[in-house]
Amino acid sequence: MIFKGENTETGILNLDDLVDHEEAVEALKAKTESRNERFVSNLIEKYVDTGRSESITFSANSSNTADEVLQLEDNTYTSIIHFRRINTFPYINKFFEAVNSKLPIGGIFVTKVETNDLRKIRLMEKYPPVVNKLYYTSDFFLKRVFPKLPVTQQLYYYFTKGRNRVLSKTEVLGRLYSCGFKILEERYISNRLYIVAEKVSRTCF
Repeated sequence: MIFKGENTETGILNLDDLVDHEEAVEALKAKTESRNERFVSNLIEKYVDTGRSESITFSANSSNTADEVLQLEDNTYTSIIHFRRINTFPYINKFFEAVNSKLPIGGIFVTKVETNDLRKIRLMEKYPPVVNKLYYTSDFFLKRVFPKLPVTQQLYYYFTKGRNRVLSKTEVLGRLYSCGFKILEERYISNRLYIVAEKVSRTCF
């Protein structure tokens, strides 16, 4: 591999240079991830004392059904933090209803989602020009249009089981409101929208 040297016309990029570059990239990536984790922690700690036993946290690898939440003891937790993306839940409202049933009035719920706008940014950055537009267009029709058409709706849910949905911010907030929550804060961190909500009523369903 050839590069323009500072004091010579050309120079040879050796293995050590490649290793140093890769290490620098990894170090920057780790620093960015650490900073994002700190941003998430600061947001949560603004509303929740995570050190108290009344707070429970579900990891990003936890179940994508409401069952795990429904197994919690009643009248035990005042805050539920769930790091699994809402997009992966096949029955989103049932999940929100389950969280609602385990929190008291004034209880805090923290969740996250990849919105349709964030998904578009990710796909456009992932693929080269032209290809990214073609991919995004097909993705839009498959994930946003097909689920709404009577002709393709059943086929779409048969193959996807309702998982990995493309959701707009408005849709997610509307679902939370309909399930008895009000939004306290929204914040974009590391290509995700984090939402802090407060239970203000029992679920309407």
